[in-house]
This record gives sequence, structure tokens and C-alpha cells, in this order.
Amino acid sequence: MRYPEIDVLRTVAIVQMIVYHLLFDLTFLYGFPFDLSTVFWHVFQVSSASLFLVLAGVSFVLSYQRVATRQTAVIFRKYVLRGLRIVGCGIIISVVTYIFDAHTFVRFGILHLIGISILFLPGFYRLKELNLLLGVLFIIIGQYTSTLIDQSSFLLPFGVRYAGFETIDYFPLFPWSGVILIGVAVGHCLFVRYPYWRTASLDQLLRHRSVSIIGIPGRNSLLLYLVHQPLIILVLSLMYGTPSLRM
Repeated sequence: MRYPEIDVLRTVAIVQMIVYHLLFDLTFLYGFPFDLSTVFWHVFQVSSASLFLVLAGVSFVLSYQRVATRQTAVIFRKYVLRGLRIVGCGIIISVVTYIFDAHTFVRFGILHLIGISILFLPGFYRLKELNLLLGVLFIIIGQYTSTLIDQSSFLLPFGVRYAGFETIDYFPLFPWSGVILIGVAVGHCLFVRYPYWRTASLDQLLRHRSVSIIGIPGRNSLLLYLVHQPLIILVLSLMYGTPSLRM
């Protein structure tokens, strides 16, 4: 069973992502005078990523509900394969961005984060709404790890940077897996414990054809994430010529 509201919210996050990355590319590849360091654009970027990650947690709950009665080995295999598939997509992003710029390439981006998180989420499912507290704790830990400096890159997945570290996309487990855990808590609360808010009339409204059309990008979020940057750069290259990094 699909929930149109989740697809629509994913579409919102995708639109935000595309808008931000378009402005980023125009600024750092073609020298357009957009100031993305302002509070507005920072909030815009963080809200887009946070919405993606909360929805990843909610979607995990809905997915797990469908397989909860199966054998543990079956559940384990399902989420290991799913997690590794998404990590694999993240590695592709790393390789492509390394070819483009070996200094700022994506070492641990949002796909790495989601893929690794999916591997351990089955162990947190039983905490239900308590994942809210655990998520907040992970976010607090992330505020601490972000102040640490290590001499190697081995701790980058946990939010510990090294001197001179630069990247175009960085979503370490601390604090960002905490946002996914908050999504797990929200998903359990809204769709497992208290599903009554979704009345028959509201369900009918959400399943209207127009809502379904809006949700089409949200149903293909991974594919759009993988292809949107190459497509943006291709279009900009046709319009403005070969890009050059201006960071």
C-alpha cells in the first residue's frame, strides 16, 4: 500500500534539492552571483535534506510493517540487500565526483548515510517512539563530533573531519542518522500507533488523481537523485559552455 502524502512530500524535497543544486552549479561552476551562504539558503538546504531523511525513516516503518511476521533471516536479507544497493549508488556518486574534482568529491554523502542506516534500522524498530529521544541524542553527539579534528579520513562517516577537509556533499552518521531515527518515531506514531488521523474522507482526497501526479517524482526519488546533477550540468554546459570549478 502506497501513501500518497509521502510521495508528495518526497516531491517537495526533490524540487528543493534541484533548485539548490541548480543555484550551486551556477555559482561555483559559472560564477553567477548567488550567495548561498545566507541563513535562508542554509535553512533551505537543511530542510530539504531533513525532509528526505525523515521520510526515509517513515518509509522504513511502513516497509517493516509488511515483513514483520516473516522469519528474522528473511528480514535481515531484505534490508542488507537494500542498504548495500543504496550504498552502492553512493559509491557511484563518489567515483563520478572524484573524476570531476578529486579534492571536493563526495566521501560520505546522503546515499551513503541512508544505505548504512538501513542496515541497522531493524535493530531500532522495536524502540518505536523512543527513537525520537535516540535521534535527538545522535544529533547532539553530532554537534560534538563536528568540533573534532582527526589526522585521517577514517572517522569521516561519524562526523569527525580532518584538517583541510572539503566536500560538496557530507552527511555523516552523527548527526544525520538521528534525523532518520526521528522519522522512524514519527512513522510509528502516525501509521502504527495512531493511524486514525487518516480518515476515509482524507484518504479519498489524498488518492485523488492530481495528488498522484504530483507524487510521481517522489516515487522515483533515488533515480532522480542519481541523474539530476548530470542533467543540470549537461543543460548548463549547452547554455554556457564547459564548466570550471570556482570553489
